[in-house]
Amino acid sequence: SADFMTRNTIRRVEVAAPLYSPAIRERVLKIFDILINDNVKARLQQPDGTYTKICAKEGEPLLTAHDYFANEAVQRAENAASKKPVKVKIRRVRK
Repeated sequence: SADFMTRNTIRRVEVAAPLYSPAIRERVLKIFDILINDNVKARLQQPDGTYTKICAKEGEPLLTAHDYFANEAVQRAENAASKKPVKVKIRRVRK
């Protein structure tokens, strides 16, 4: 992650905090789950500093974290007035 590059760590302090709220903890874990399972745009950094593309396994649905969160934001905005629970549809991307 670029967050741990020297230029980003010399002049700032990284902070960690416990997540006491079960709802917030669940939301953060879901965010991590979506990011970890991105199999369209994600890359894996190699020991030499280069990146390789992560490819979906055969039969695995395609997931782009950016599209997922963009769709979720739109759905949350649309549902805000009616106070309906958010059900996010994952838009699949074709290669």
